[in-house]
Amino acid sequence: MPGISQELPPPGGGQGARRQRRRQPPSWGQRAADLGLTVCAVTVGLLAAFALIGVSLPPALGWMEAVGCLVAAGTAGAILLQRLPMQNVVGGSVVLLGAITLVMAMSAKTGVPLGRVEYTAALGPRLLGLVPLGLPFLWVALVLMSRETARLVLRPWRRDQFYGYHLVSATSVLLVLALLALDPFAVGARGWWSWPELSGPSWHGAPWGSYVVWLLAGACMITLATPWLLPKRPIPMPLTLHAPGLWLLLVAWFTFGNLRGGLWSAGLFGLLILAGVGAGAWAGWRAGQGTVNSEDGSDADG
Repeated sequence: MPGISQELPPPGGGQGARRQRRRQPPSWGQRAADLGLTVCAVTVGLLAAFALIGVSLPPALGWMEAVGCLVAAGTAGAILLQRLPMQNVVGGSVVLLGAITLVMAMSAKTGVPLGRVEYTAALGPRLLGLVPLGLPFLWVALVLMSRETARLVLRPWRRDQFYGYHLVSATSVLLVLALLALDPFAVGARGWWSWPELSGPSWHGAPWGSYVVWLLAGACMITLATPWLLPKRPIPMPLTLHAPGLWLLLVAWFTFGNLRGGLWSAGLFGLLILAGVGAGAWAGWRAGQGTVNSEDGSDADG
C-alpha cells in the first residue's frame, strides 16, 4: 500500500526472521559477563600467583582474599545475566546464599551437619560471630558455576529424558571436586577454618563425611534454586566458556596454593581436576557449535 514501507522476509519466512532476532543475546549482558570475568581474572589471578610463588599478603592487604570471594560471586551473577533476567539471578543467588550460610552457621554452632567447624576472620567479619562474611559468597560462585559448567559438559545429552537429574548430579559432583581442592588450601595453607574435634579419616584436615554432606546439600540447594535459574522466556544465544572459565580459575587458585604449601597430593589432584573438567567443558562447547544456548530444550539450530 502507498505510504507503508514493506520488507521482504528472509528465506524461511517470518518465523526464520523472528528466530534470527531472538538469537541476538543482550549486548549489555555479554559486556557485563566479559567485564566481570576480566575483573575476577585479575583479582583471583593475582591471588593465585601470590599463592604459587609463596608471597604472603601483608596485613594491610589481608582483605584481598575476602574481596576475591565477593568478586567471584559478582562475576558468577554477571555470567548468568547473559541468559537470565536480573530478578532471576538475584532470587537464585539469595536462595543459595541463605541455605549455604545456614549450613555453615549450624555446623559452627552445633557441629551438624559438617562436624564442628571453627571459622577464622580471614575472609571478613564473622556473621553472628560464626561465619566469615566472604565465605558464603565464594560458595555461591562455586555452586552457580558448577551448574553452568555441568550444563556445558552435558551438552551432548541435552535431549535425554533424564537430563534434569543428570544436571543436578553433575552440579553436585563438580561442587565436591572444587571443595577437594579448596579444603586443603583453606585448612592447611591459609587457615581459614578447621575441624578442632576431627576424628576418623580425613582429607588434609577435612573429614570425608563433609563431602558426602555437601554432595547431598548441593543437590538440594540447586534443586531449590532451579525455578529461579530457568528463564520464563528463553532467549537462544551462542554458547560461551565464561562459566567454566570462572570455575577453573577458582580451582586453580586453590590448587596453586596447595602446591606452594607442600600439599602435593591435593595439588596434583587439583591439576587432574583442572585438566578433566576443562577437557569436558571444551568438548561440550565444541559439541554445541552450530546450536544455540537455551534452557527449554529449543536449542537446535535451523
